[in-house]
Amino acid sequence: MNIQEFMHRILKWIQHRGNRGFKKPALQQQLDFMHSFPEPKDDVERAYYQYLCQKQNEPAWKDIFFNISSFFMIPFYKMLMLRRGKKQVLLNKSDAVFISNGISDKIIPNSLKIEFPQMEETDFETNLGLIREDLVFVRQIYKKYRQPYFQLKILAKLSIYSSAIRRYSPKAVISYTEGSFTCALMTKYCENLGVEHINIQHGEYSYNTRACGMRFHRMYVWERYFYDALYTLSGFKVPYVIELPDSILKACERNKEGNYEYEITYYLQNQSKEELRNVRDMLKRLEQKGYRCKVRPHPRESEWSILQQCLPDIAIEDIRTTSLYESLNTTEYVVSFRSTVLLEAWFNGKKILIDDYSSEKYLEELKGEDFFLLHKGVMMLSHFIEQHAEKQKR
Repeated sequence: MNIQEFMHRILKWIQHRGNRGFKKPALQQQLDFMHSFPEPKDDVERAYYQYLCQKQNEPAWKDIFFNISSFFMIPFYKMLMLRRGKKQVLLNKSDAVFISNGISDKIIPNSLKIEFPQMEETDFETNLGLIREDLVFVRQIYKKYRQPYFQLKILAKLSIYSSAIRRYSPKAVISYTEGSFTCALMTKYCENLGVEHINIQHGEYSYNTRACGMRFHRMYVWERYFYDALYTLSGFKVPYVIELPDSILKACERNKEGNYEYEITYYLQNQSKEELRNVRDMLKRLEQKGYRCKVRPHPRESEWSILQQCLPDIAIEDIRTTSLYESLNTTEYVVSFRSTVLLEAWFNGKKILIDDYSSEKYLEELKGEDFFLLHKGVMMLSHFIEQHAEKQKR
């Protein structure tokens, strides 16, 4: 195991196991906190307010841990990125760079692919680097706000954008970073270099303060609802386009015959062990009524050993050999809490069920954040179980 993989596992544990016993503030409390700030004077304040709003939704020990760790990491990270930056040269001029984190470029709307035909792709982990001019950009930010984690996160994101722009000299950078408190600063950085910063929707947006400081030059969303949710919170009017990408339009085929290998597929996210056991109990209950059930692990959040431990007698789909497209085509009902897969299935006319059964907090959280699909007459899993309790075994 290399150091990068080790750090990834540590951060994953902190993110997904470290919130036990912590109750996130209700939406109104989040909004009251957000509205307590004055109107931001610039992108630095905009980013800092977004950082504070996100910090409010995490336990205090996380903030302490991240700040202490970041304090010691900043000098070494800066030195490493400057060393890497010296070795980077212009590879080839491109129309645009897509900053991905393992997400397929099918998420990019077709109109953008036509506008920027020569497009390169980079990620969050490779080909990073900084130059001395980048440190000038962050120096004034560091003087104003001294929280180490706030500083390190900006430096880390800057190393991605700086490298991508210097290596490809693009007209635009395409990202999906509305939930990052660095997004307004990266827009400012792009402006300084004459580059357009475009944000594309890659998943479900809901009404919470996580994206309250976002700013871009242009946005692409799947429905007007998603833009309204972000604009209401950020207060920054961004030109937007409503367009569904191929990842949504071609997520699956319509099964006219209605013959499916499974009736129920549960698409997992970052469930705790307790929640996974609740999923298992629910699926076993449905299996006893004759439903064929399986689960599909999340490609980044799910850990195989934990799934085997908590779902020992449930069919687990192999994501290495079965694409999401194939998975959706083999199931009649798509079940999840708030996975993007629910949206992909809904836009393609599939039957979906929102999980309000595995955890009591699920439905309360969805209602509080005005979840998009709650407005579309989608059935809750608990109602489905009640209505279909008498289904006969095959």
